[in-house]
Amino acid sequence: MKKLIVLFCAVVVLGLSGCSLWNARSMQDLLEDPHYREYLQKQEDLEKQYLEEQITYSDYLKQKKEMDNMYEYEVKERNKKLQDQK
Repeated sequence: MKKLIVLFCAVVVLGLSGCSLWNARSMQDLLEDPHYREYLQKQEDLEKQYLEEQITYSDYLKQKKEMDNMYEYEVKERNKKLQDQK
């Protein structure tokens, strides 16, 4: 149970810090973004795998880092395209 609470807190902190990092207009805009919702779903699925002991903690960390890096790259690319359109 403690692991679940720690992981939930980490998700909340990363989500909130992500809002300022990616210059989201508001939390509501971010939550309505299908790309972000897909990212959250993948993150939840990964956490579930770890909590159900389907993967090790080191595998969880490795996959989470890869997923975070990919999402950050995709967001930067999307923002770059939006800036180029202006």
